[in-house]
Amino acid sequence: MSTTKPVVVYGASGYTGRLVCEYLREYNVPFVAAGRNRERVQSAMDRNVPGIETADYEVVAVGHSVDALTKLFTGAKVVCNTVGPFAKYGPEVVEACIKAGCHYVDTTGEQDWLITCDETYGERMAEKGLLLSPGIAQMYTTGEIAANICLETPGLDTLDILVFWKGSPTVASAQTIFVNAALSKAYYLGKTEVTQQQWQLVMGNNPSIYLCEECPVNIVSYKDVQAFIEKLNSMTGKHYRLPTEAEWEYAARGGKESTGNTYSGSNNLNDVAWNNQNSKKQPSGPDL
Repeated sequence: MSTTKPVVVYGASGYTGRLVCEYLREYNVPFVAAGRNRERVQSAMDRNVPGIETADYEVVAVGHSVDALTKLFTGAKVVCNTVGPFAKYGPEVVEACIKAGCHYVDTTGEQDWLITCDETYGERMAEKGLLLSPGIAQMYTTGEIAANICLETPGLDTLDILVFWKGSPTVASAQTIFVNAALSKAYYLGKTEVTQQQWQLVMGNNPSIYLCEECPVNIVSYKDVQAFIEKLNSMTGKHYRLPTEAEWEYAARGGKESTGNTYSGSNNLNDVAWNNQNSKKQPSGPDL
């Protein structure tokens, strides 16, 4: 079936899906409340969406396949996906949006899924003039906005973002956490920081103040690093990128070889890292 409603809320019986439906009702936006089980979705609307009797909506049961979702999305303008884990269930939804010609938004906080959206579906959505906007949940958008301001502000190159919320994760949220960890792709992290010699070979210059070929390159901004990565990828035909915060912390704690130490390999910082107490200008790696 196709729809004449402009918005499809996929996963409408869940907590986030119900909230989305509540706001659509409040702003008089017609919508389809979709999920695997029609009775469950209808019950969620009747019990958990105040004023639902005044909404212009319909409830639809749909299988989780590209073909079934494409039929449902056809005729709609926007699909709001709230079905997680997104890394597991998101691909079929985005593929269906591409086939049906719908804009896509979701409420993910999964970094792997954000990367997949960008690398796998970004160009295909753009070619069709469609919006691909994962991660629009309130708890994540504030950090995204702050990060973007950081990138656009000269002299401000790093930003630590912490998100706090009360309560315990739901069953679905817990599943998202564990499944996302299990599905995360293996990755390799450089053994040392990028050295000045490596930077010179790729970029043809050395911006560092403290000169030493085997020392880490310094005095580079986030944009400088992105330019370095882009050129390195072009030269090698490979796909290098910066690690995510989670990947960096996992590696820094020893990865799968971690012994539970505070730092990678030791509880003593001086054993594993140069710092202002034990170093001034040192080459990367050899003595660590």
